[in-house]
Amino acid sequence: SGHADAFVAHLGATGLVDWSRSFGGLYYDRANAVALDQQGNAYVTGFFMETVSFFGTELDVADSSIDGFVLSLDPAGALRWIVQLGGADDQQGFGIAVRSGTVWVAGRFESRMSAGAQVATSAGAHRSASGRHSPFTASRRQSPSHSSPHGAPSSP
Repeated sequence: SGHADAFVAHLGATGLVDWSRSFGGLYYDRANAVALDQQGNAYVTGFFMETVSFFGTELDVADSSIDGFVLSLDPAGALRWIVQLGGADDQQGFGIAVRSGTVWVAGRFESRMSAGAQVATSAGAHRSASGRHSPFTASRRQSPSHSSPHGAPSSP
């Protein structure tokens, strides 16, 4: 519905589309990576700008222009859960993997990033006019209360 929206599609063994889901807002939104678990649930990470609608669930970027996300869809394409990676400046999810009930996400953030109650602070691995950039990894068990971002340690 905006400049560039994101999508996730499930193709069957013959290459025909079984289902597809798109999401977006007024600006650029991107799904960067997808992974599957043994039950056929899909896990997607990427980023969105400003306000976005994820299959009827609206999220707003409060302290920056770009926030990251991690979401899970069931085998039929219904939204199971979504986690917003937010904070000051920009956050983006680039890679995702699932193993033994844990979802792993890799990405980048500037200054600070939060996922639920967990907060990571950039050590300033790269400095630019827009702030300090750091890579991150985050893991999440199947319960939303277990999200935990891991960034570089805080700098004094």
